[in-house]
Amino acid sequence: MDDENSGVSPSCMARRNQAKMEIASGLAQKMVEKNKHIVYPLVYSLVKLSLILSVAIVLLKESFLYESYQASLRNQMGDEFMNECLVTYIERDVFKSVNVEKIMLQF
Repeated sequence: MDDENSGVSPSCMARRNQAKMEIASGLAQKMVEKNKHIVYPLVYSLVKLSLILSVAIVLLKESFLYESYQASLRNQMGDEFMNECLVTYIERDVFKSVNVEKIMLQF
């Protein structure tokens, strides 16, 4: 992060970003109302691009958070499966004495 945002809470940064977006969207609306988007097409394009990029960045962040959450769930499921497999390996003496046919008949 840059020095401007160091030590600032995420909610405060979100409010700042929202305020900046509101200013940019207000500028775009005023440009269209006054037909300045035709006179200054590059400025209007930059304003639109800044609005589009800010939304795209938020969507990408949410997507990465969701993917990392899914990956952690998958890892937990894999860990649980491995733990169950290890129980049978660690307690192999007990499992050797179990009659498989009795278990098959039970289920």
